[in-house]
Amino acid sequence: MRGPRSSAARSRRGGRRSRISGLSSGVSHASLDEYLRSLSPGDCLGDDHRCRSSLATRVTFQNVNGVPEEGDHVKQRQINSWLQDERVGKALLAEAKTFWPSIPEGHWWNDRMRRATMKAKHKGFYSAVAYSKRQARSLANTVFQWGGCIATVLSQVPHQAKEAKSDSTGLGRWAYVRLQGKKLKAQGCDDHSGLVLDVNEAVRRPLSRDLVVILAYRPNREGTGESTV
Repeated sequence: MRGPRSSAARSRRGGRRSRISGLSSGVSHASLDEYLRSLSPGDCLGDDHRCRSSLATRVTFQNVNGVPEEGDHVKQRQINSWLQDERVGKALLAEAKTFWPSIPEGHWWNDRMRRATMKAKHKGFYSAVAYSKRQARSLANTVFQWGGCIATVLSQVPHQAKEAKSDSTGLGRWAYVRLQGKKLKAQGCDDHSGLVLDVNEAVRRPLSRDLVVILAYRPNREGTGESTV
């Protein structure tokens, strides 16, 4: 059994608490930029978020804890506004919790993104939606299901998109969007001498150095049987 703390220990503990609470004062922020601006110098990692280079794009990850059944629901409007207001280029959303075949036509994810970008300067989008396709027949008309994820590119990024795929096992654990990068030299030419290579080797070479944006999320434990993946 632990004995009572000394006055010095209580003082040290109280001091630590006060410093932590001071950093997270509980003040709400209207936007991500406002929150980042509130951080003290050195209290963040990565590039300076205030510098928006024309050659950079914002990548975000968010556990949305379920998307609503209707595309005009207030939560969906909030998601749409967030993506546009923060000028998100690559959005990775986990826990969609949606069995998309049960969603009414006109409320699918692509329909929602089409409405979300309708008034935007850059109207394009490109998405990969993953959900569990192993839904029990008794739940065929049920919208809710655990897990699922969505990878969407917006703003100036979609014109680079060339492929979108999701979990090939049908469990909805991952999704990705492939973005075309720097184009490589023509097939069959050596990078240095310009000599023609073996035909088979030339076919295997990629045409561009691509960027693959991958979102992976597994809500349940590994294994076999019910409630596992």
